[in-house]
Amino acid sequence: MKRLAGYFVTVVLTLVWVQVAPVWASEEQEMELEAVVVTADRWGEDEGKETDRVTTIKKKEILQLPARDAGEALNYMPGVVMGRGGGGGVNSPVFPSVQGAEYYQTPVYLNGIPFSDLSSGLGNIGQIPAEMIDRIEVVHGAGGMEWGATQGGLINVILNEPYKGRKNTVLVGGGQHGTVYGAVDVQHWMGDVGVVIGGGYRTGHGPEEHTTEVDNTSGTVGVKALLSDKMKLSANAYTFQGKTGTGEYRGDLAGYYEIYEYATTGGGATLEVDLGSVDIRITGYTHSYDGLTDQFMLEEGHVGDSDWKDNITGGSAIAHAELGFATLVAGADAKNGKLESSGLVDDSYTISQYGAFASLSREMGPVIIQGGGRWSSEDYFGTFTAGNLGVRYAMEAAPVDLKLSVARGYTNPPLSFRFLEIPDYWVANPDLTVEKVMTYQVGIVARPANGLTLDVNGFFANLTDAIGADVREDGLYHYRNFQKVERSGVEAEIRYEKDGIVLFASTLSQTIKDKETGDTIHGKPKAAHSFGAGYMLGHLFVQVSGLWRDWNEFPENEPKDKVWVLGLKAHYGIHLKGKEVGISLTVNNLTDAEYYNHHLLPESHPRDIEGAIEYSF
Repeated sequence: MKRLAGYFVTVVLTLVWVQVAPVWASEEQEMELEAVVVTADRWGEDEGKETDRVTTIKKKEILQLPARDAGEALNYMPGVVMGRGGGGGVNSPVFPSVQGAEYYQTPVYLNGIPFSDLSSGLGNIGQIPAEMIDRIEVVHGAGGMEWGATQGGLINVILNEPYKGRKNTVLVGGGQHGTVYGAVDVQHWMGDVGVVIGGGYRTGHGPEEHTTEVDNTSGTVGVKALLSDKMKLSANAYTFQGKTGTGEYRGDLAGYYEIYEYATTGGGATLEVDLGSVDIRITGYTHSYDGLTDQFMLEEGHVGDSDWKDNITGGSAIAHAELGFATLVAGADAKNGKLESSGLVDDSYTISQYGAFASLSREMGPVIIQGGGRWSSEDYFGTFTAGNLGVRYAMEAAPVDLKLSVARGYTNPPLSFRFLEIPDYWVANPDLTVEKVMTYQVGIVARPANGLTLDVNGFFANLTDAIGADVREDGLYHYRNFQKVERSGVEAEIRYEKDGIVLFASTLSQTIKDKETGDTIHGKPKAAHSFGAGYMLGHLFVQVSGLWRDWNEFPENEPKDKVWVLGLKAHYGIHLKGKEVGISLTVNNLTDAEYYNHHLLPESHPRDIEGAIEYSF
């Protein structure tokens, strides 16, 4: 507790960084007419009513950042850091971690559809263009157990949705390294039926020509329909297809590089029925993911490849009932997945999972209490349970909310962990089981002045049966449940929004230790901060933002961290009879800094300048 208290003091001292970011135009305000609903309990709670810690970044805020995909936007959210699979530019493979959890322990959803792949458990959100996103929700800790497996948190990316008052937008742009891109986002209403269609394209060769080439084609469709006064339907479909290069490796692997290709397609539909005292939602979805990694040497050319393909189908039925004394959310879900893979895991596997969950929440004046549980069963890993309990107290004497929660969560190991085999080196482990965690969080949300919000959260997680690489008696390696890990820290955000001005900053300070040895675990940031400054002058908006990381790497990896990586976003718009023509400028890595320049992977991406013309109507 002394450590957490120290973290809180550190956060308060750190939050001298501020950001100025205006509301661009009146249509942005119209887009916020619908109340933002967070989905930690899988039904949806009004923002400010949830007992779990949930943070949200909305479309308006994403567009004000130099963010070109979901991964670049998440960099600015408190408690979230992004790991990379190589390369460092737009649409590169990136995987989120929340509160220091491993990347495979942080499930990613797209409109509530599982987005993490079966082989590695990683959710590559770098393939989702920023223009396609309505908002991103982050559930911190294991409190989102209604969704299933989670350790440090989960990510839910919500694509553009149709709603009245929304503007249509067409955008074309280009920049350095042969970059050309464009996007379209249009909607149409036919009575009580709304349809939004989005598409995008980006291509470029990157700073190292063919070793860092980028190619991304995307498309989304969203539908909302009021079928009757008791029934409504929502549906969505998406596709992201493209490729990206890692750039040339360094050190002993100099001359080696990889080209990563992907094709992601899926969609789902939800029918919501009002039965009076009970509302019911029935959802079905499908998701497929094809990945191919081609391996090259500069002189020899193509030297190898590995590929994998996921096909997942699933569904859920959820009921929401007002019981008088409390609100009940209960449901069941099931999914079936098939993995076909070559390379490290060379085989075909199917996996089925189903579960049931329920939660009760009661509001008693200034106090909200919520508790729930989940039971799950899976083919390879058996049955397991999870639960959470949270309290939110709104102080009457001051505009301050206090939050306290405890949760028990778990993580299903990725299939590659269980079935990995490399002759004479690595063997499969059929006894691998789930990892378990207990998380504790205490937070404060304060609004000391009109438009000013301070959100500070301390967390502690105790992980057992954690998976690590281990050597058997015969000298062969395998994955095994034998580690105990402790994660603790503080994440915080400060935001001021009033009269067209927005100030915000975020910070994360954390410690991750092996409980058996007491040693610090490397490879996750000890600290991560973001800041920025912007200003609206007439039709011109300019914002500078920045990121700072202390990656806590081993010295032999020669990390180039603890530097500010700055970005610039500028926008000039002219209104013409309800329409708008805008010109935007985006600069990533403004000072051309070298950052997290791993001794093997070219993680550092040089300065990148892009410009675009937009037309909104």
